[in-house]
Amino acid sequence: MRQVRGGWDERTDADKGRTWWRAWKSGGGFTAACALSILGLVWIGWADVASPERYTIDAAIRALWFADEQEGWAVGDEGLILHTIDGGRTWERQASGTRANLRGVHFLSPFKGYAVGEAALLESPLTMGVLLMTRDGGVTWRTVSDREMPGLHHVHFFDQRQGVVAGDASEGFPSGLWTTEDGGLSWRAIPHSRQPGWYAAAWLGPDLGVCVGRWGKVAVLRQGTWQPVTGEWSAHRAVRGVCWNGKTAWACGDAGLLLRCDDPQLRRWQRVSLPVPEEWQRLWDFHAVHFVGEFGWVAGRPGSVVLYTWDNGQNWQVQVTPQSLPIYTLYFVNERCGWAGGAGGTILHTRDGGKTWQLQRRDVHRAAALIITARAESLPCELLANLAADQGYYTVAARVFGEDAESEPEDAASQAERFHSAVRQLGGIEGETLCGGCIPTTSWFTSTEQLAHHLCGGSARGLERLQRQLVLTLRLWRPDVILTDHPDPRRPNGVEGALTAWAVTKAFRLAENADAFPEQLSHFRLEPWSAAKLYALWDAPEGATLAADWNAVRPNLGMTIWEAAWPGRHLLAPMPNYRGASAQSFSQRRIQYFRLLDSRLPDAQKHRALMEGIHAPAGGPNRRMPQAIAVAETELERAAQRARTMEETFALTERMLATPAAAERWLAELPDHLRLLAEPERTEVYWQVAQQLQRQGQWGLAHQALVSLLENQPDSPLAPPAAQWLAAFLASSEARRRAELRQFVCQVTGPDHTADTATPRPRPKPAKPAAPDNKPTILQSRRNEWHQWQRGALLAGDVLAAYGPRWWLDPRVQFCVLAAQRHLGRSEDTLLAYTRFHRNWMRGPWYEATAAELSFLQTVRGGLPNAPETASNLVNRKRSILCPWTNQPPYLDGQLDDACWQASAPLVLRNAIAQTCDAFPTEARLAYDQRFLYIALRCGHPAGHQREPVRPRRCDEDLRAYDRVSLLLDVDRDYVTCYHFQVDQRGCVYEECWADATWNPQWYVASRSTPTAWEAELAIPWSELVREPPDPRQVWAMNLVRIIPNRGVQALCLPAGVRPRPEGMGLLGFGNRN
Repeated sequence: MRQVRGGWDERTDADKGRTWWRAWKSGGGFTAACALSILGLVWIGWADVASPERYTIDAAIRALWFADEQEGWAVGDEGLILHTIDGGRTWERQASGTRANLRGVHFLSPFKGYAVGEAALLESPLTMGVLLMTRDGGVTWRTVSDREMPGLHHVHFFDQRQGVVAGDASEGFPSGLWTTEDGGLSWRAIPHSRQPGWYAAAWLGPDLGVCVGRWGKVAVLRQGTWQPVTGEWSAHRAVRGVCWNGKTAWACGDAGLLLRCDDPQLRRWQRVSLPVPEEWQRLWDFHAVHFVGEFGWVAGRPGSVVLYTWDNGQNWQVQVTPQSLPIYTLYFVNERCGWAGGAGGTILHTRDGGKTWQLQRRDVHRAAALIITARAESLPCELLANLAADQGYYTVAARVFGEDAESEPEDAASQAERFHSAVRQLGGIEGETLCGGCIPTTSWFTSTEQLAHHLCGGSARGLERLQRQLVLTLRLWRPDVILTDHPDPRRPNGVEGALTAWAVTKAFRLAENADAFPEQLSHFRLEPWSAAKLYALWDAPEGATLAADWNAVRPNLGMTIWEAAWPGRHLLAPMPNYRGASAQSFSQRRIQYFRLLDSRLPDAQKHRALMEGIHAPAGGPNRRMPQAIAVAETELERAAQRARTMEETFALTERMLATPAAAERWLAELPDHLRLLAEPERTEVYWQVAQQLQRQGQWGLAHQALVSLLENQPDSPLAPPAAQWLAAFLASSEARRRAELRQFVCQVTGPDHTADTATPRPRPKPAKPAAPDNKPTILQSRRNEWHQWQRGALLAGDVLAAYGPRWWLDPRVQFCVLAAQRHLGRSEDTLLAYTRFHRNWMRGPWYEATAAELSFLQTVRGGLPNAPETASNLVNRKRSILCPWTNQPPYLDGQLDDACWQASAPLVLRNAIAQTCDAFPTEARLAYDQRFLYIALRCGHPAGHQREPVRPRRCDEDLRAYDRVSLLLDVDRDYVTCYHFQVDQRGCVYEECWADATWNPQWYVASRSTPTAWEAELAIPWSELVREPPDPRQVWAMNLVRIIPNRGVQALCLPAGVRPRPEGMGLLGFGNRN
């Protein structure tokens, strides 16, 4: 171990330097190395749980860099780095020491260069970035930064010291941009509001550049100041590439988007009209643009053609390549010599400016199987692992519907990359997101006809575009077998899955017809394609054609298919509508059924396997060459025994969890049942048990299961999300109130709310790294704190600090930990922590929330303002609402004529998604007394929207199809856990606490409906929320959100959406009592 400039500690692993480990140093001198030592573990990060080495050969090429016509580098998925010294005739692989998906590369000289990449974290929307550096042309690459920044897509150095990286943004790093002044030893995040993330950037100098990225974002960075660029292009189109040729900037993106800027200050951008028909230009997703002087090239999906100009965009022509797979990167050293890289490890080369392209490297010629599903959440992970990881078939997965930029939070922006990562993790070639299929979260469809009408925009062109896109996908990848969703809209994938199945069934026949969408043949130079079979995923043996068993041990994997699918399921879990295995009971379907929808093979109905009748020799154009894997018979027997043990454990656990009292006893006995399992299997059991308990509302037992996971497997990739849940749970006043009401079987004991005289930092600060052989770890020495409210949250925060700033600096962690500190009376430390944390933002909900807390703490050290009006004056960005005291409680009859409503000022909701306030005005009024919180709602609507009240009401009705209002209440302002009440236009109700639908408090609702509005009165007992009614010294967080299906969303405070966004809540104060 050696100390180097900037506080970085580097050391080689046991592989003599092929991989590198790096410690992160905080401003206070506490390093992640120290923390990991304190935890008593060696971190097993995302790089160690990535897909196997055998998938690297077909990893996509994401970026190219050439020093001259002979020497260059290519980087891509799975940590792939290739090097050539003969112009690409031969490529050698360089050891990168990482399994992250590398996205960018830049060399200052033939010797010194940098590469950046990203990897998605399990069970979390976060990504992890990696920055590599070489000083010897790639003979050795070392990790300069990991576990510190989010996923990175772009790197550029101006000289030996000044550089910039760009990539994913997050709540902890909202801008997605970092700069360095010391050659990459330390990085400074550029403060700004939350961005969806960047794909590429072009730099005219250290003080002037342009960044392009997700959701149509283009921004100019001038001397550290942001200037967003707006134009006539859709936010649904990602802008993926950008370059500067000395006098003109060019950018390209999805659906044929091509932009140019002749302004040297990069302020005025305009869309380029290409000499091609609009309909087929919309099918051409541009991924890369490169210019050398006035010569330029643009390429993407499909990769069968390249767009070329020789006069700076005045004229364009189409060049033809010898392959069809997507092209992701271009690099030219002059106007004649250049390279292109893309899917399947493809590298193309031209020496005549693109008139002719030659293949230099290709492993994947086409796909053997293509899975087309409506959404990423419904990806059949076991099926993909079976086809790709086990049998070696080149398998591609495509999702039809992506995230809607206008109604989704920024966290959803990176879901396309997460989907691709999950596909790669399971052995697939590519995980694609088709462009143009976005459904707003406000939409609710009960039939495929309604969804089709939405996509069509009132015409038939929308469905025609979907057909074009699917036919193009089939002709591009040329699969033998296609699999799609269940065609019944009543099944779990709903109307989206049913419409996808219908469209894929049509495309199956259209793709072979040369008269169908002929421009794909004439302009894109694709060929008609006849797939052999089309299957639909089925959910029952009735009507199924064949079945597959996922619980049999596969010798190629050394485990069952069900086990092999775990990483993919955990990657997809953070997606909002995920319905994977962890969302089911433990008696999961180990048998997957399929129904044959169409076939060109005789007797296909009699086939007993999906790939039966398909010509796919190992090492051929559509299948990997199998690697010789020597698995001893005893290993297979042990794997079979593990599978049986897990199946028995899950079956017994499911029976035990049906009775909470039995569940507590079973959890205590669980370690004995897991003795024969390896560490990954034990971790999975604990995680699955905890998930099931959370869904049952037994948070105390879930807390116990996750503590066991952390104590037994602290180096598991599932340990950080476990610690994050524990931090939120143990800091939550809402969870504590539920425990006080005996709603959990297993109780958490804790200290009183008295101030603690000790004032430690939010993270431990040992002077030296702890020696695990001599001293107990913090998980050992402080294990009793797991059973204490607030102090357990601080322990969870310390554990998360050990896993690096990507976890620790997440505001969802910070606000929980700091809320616990406030409860313990540590106001000085809390003030210091909020001050440091506030520097990460310039605006946005977390900026406003931090400003509010600073105002409270700076005004009255250790306390809150004496009156809520004080909060309103001090916090001029976070909306503050005053709930007045009433001595005359309303009579709940749905008519807002009570004296308390007349005395209460109306609160007007404003537009959050779409413009609906004029046609659907919404007003709310608040009041409270010693027993209840009262809320009055008046929700206007045009004629024809009236719905009569439902009598009698049932608990937890499905309200998604109806006009409804959500009330969010956060008692301790952690902006993570909150109470959530909903009432719709019929008077039906639904409530949950921190996404737990089993919470059923007693509250009262009266409603009535008129031709122009529906009105409701709500009365919520304080006893369901807190131990004592609030007083004027207290400030909560709250929001009122109205969701109008297929129209939009309104809210009292922004941001807000269909799914709760606690960070957007405003401040709720309570008026003086009369």
